[in-house]
Amino acid sequence: MRNGSRDRAHCPTKLDLMPNAPALQALLLNARALSIGGTLLPGLIFASMALSHPGEVHYLLPLVLFFTAFHTAPFASRAFGYMHQPLGTARLGASGAVVACLLLVLSVLLTPSGSVFWDLGAMLLGLTVGLYSPALTTLTSGSGWSSRPEWHVDVWLLCLGVCVMLLRQLHPMSGWILLLGVYAAALWGLAQLHPPKVGEKVAELYQHREGSRLHILTMLTMMGFGFTVRLTRQTAVIWVLIGGVFAFALLAVLERTLRTRSMPAYMRAGIWFAALRNYGWVFPMLCCIAMNRQDLLLGAVACYIAGALIGPILARRHIQWSHALILTLIGVGLIIPGCGTWWMVPGVMLTMIGAFTGKALFRDGLNRDPQIPSSERFMVMARCEGFGAVAQQWIVLGILALGSFGLSKHPGTAVSAYVWHTGISQELAAIYQLSSAVALLIAAATTLLIKRKAA
Repeated sequence: MRNGSRDRAHCPTKLDLMPNAPALQALLLNARALSIGGTLLPGLIFASMALSHPGEVHYLLPLVLFFTAFHTAPFASRAFGYMHQPLGTARLGASGAVVACLLLVLSVLLTPSGSVFWDLGAMLLGLTVGLYSPALTTLTSGSGWSSRPEWHVDVWLLCLGVCVMLLRQLHPMSGWILLLGVYAAALWGLAQLHPPKVGEKVAELYQHREGSRLHILTMLTMMGFGFTVRLTRQTAVIWVLIGGVFAFALLAVLERTLRTRSMPAYMRAGIWFAALRNYGWVFPMLCCIAMNRQDLLLGAVACYIAGALIGPILARRHIQWSHALILTLIGVGLIIPGCGTWWMVPGVMLTMIGAFTGKALFRDGLNRDPQIPSSERFMVMARCEGFGAVAQQWIVLGILALGSFGLSKHPGTAVSAYVWHTGISQELAAIYQLSSAVALLIAAATTLLIKRKAA
């Protein structure tokens, strides 16, 4: 015991970044960019594959499964020993991402007979990236990496996004090969680091002891959902029954697990900002690719990264929660009627600026909360944001599927409406806009209610 205590006492408190090794610095910059844009690069590839085959359920399901697995992955952190081994968890996430990319490359080679590999690869990639991002953020916070905005990291992330889109036009496999390479490089860089000392004191609040069981339940439900849709081909009926029941069941479980009623106001506000950020990025991206508007998609990607840069700057200028919310809602108000036009680009910009400002305020609130140790802050943040994103995704999806069920004459109508394909009817487009507006009004009203109770 004495030797173990002495070893922990002499464990370095910062990551050994080897400032005299430029190659390692480049590898770590790449790893940091992947932690920031965990869903950006795979989302671009999944969406482009899905929307290049309109109405094909085989190509749409991996996109939905990836985002859901990503947002529910933080609830499995305790099963992987995240609290005391963030570097090991980051290495595990990068290794799993490499394996998932190999599986997705295999699925491209075997298409369409390898379509099952798409589902498995998407869920594995979402799980591993969801573990990797908060673990690496914990390592970089308060260590050798600066906590201030790193412009070179965001520029590298933008370059990776552009390269993925360009390579995707050459061959469907090239995007996954590039993603495989960058995650392998990140794993190589992380393998050369020494583990930092992480505090062993764990607050009893927000521990989520049942997190592992919740994650297993969620993944099994998603697998059943995917394979049921694949086997039955009755997408409209399945999306209403399974999607709606799963959404409310997941919300009920997460409500009990996260203990949102006992949460501070800044946590509950962070949940809604995460929902708005997920809406303001995912749906415009799907719309752009569905309409073959690469110029708009590049603009949306640039606005996403610009919002990630400008938001923390506004937060440091002591902007209030209400101002960030108003800015976000104005952006969403431009996205809903302007989806598919250039009016969408400033809407995405305002939404991302407001949402990332709210995320920065959420992070500041976590840093000032004495009940949550530093080793848990980013995982708590990931869990709260995952709750908001999953709730937004499935509530809007359930409303849309319910509306399209009464109008659809073909099994794939709900799918085509969900991705905003160019051939959708005006009735389904109106249902999409109405469902989005209702969900956003609920989010705004709830956020204002949270603020009033906090006051």
